[in-house]
Amino acid sequence: MGIDYRRIHATGFHAGALQCGQTGHARSGYIASVACFSGGQLGSPKMQDPGNKYPAFLSYYGPDDWFMVWFKTTQTEFKARLDEAGHFAVLCDAGSVGNISSNIYLAAWQFLKDHPFGVDPEPYTGGLPDTFPDSCSH
Repeated sequence: MGIDYRRIHATGFHAGALQCGQTGHARSGYIASVACFSGGQLGSPKMQDPGNKYPAFLSYYGPDDWFMVWFKTTQTEFKARLDEAGHFAVLCDAGSVGNISSNIYLAAWQFLKDHPFGVDPEPYTGGLPDTFPDSCSH
């Protein structure tokens, strides 16, 4: 079928991004990386493969981005847990919901392309690409 098994990623928005956060852990045996937009990770899901420190691109849409949870908070907490466990994670404030730049989606797409399964060394060790919005940080 032509499937590149090194490039299986998870992505989602809002409820889908909460699922994205769960999927990273639940399918860490083969997930290459995740890009979660206004999501996070609720609870403490079990890692399928603790050895796969999958990279994560996380974003939220400003301080008013919420639906039953504040996504800035859930994404910030998710990043902290990933950092503590040794994953590489990027967090971006994509701006207000009514004023989203397409640059955030282009940055996420670049992130996924640059992070196939098991990438080593980390391609962003020297810093994030110049094409990423200034609101993104590692």
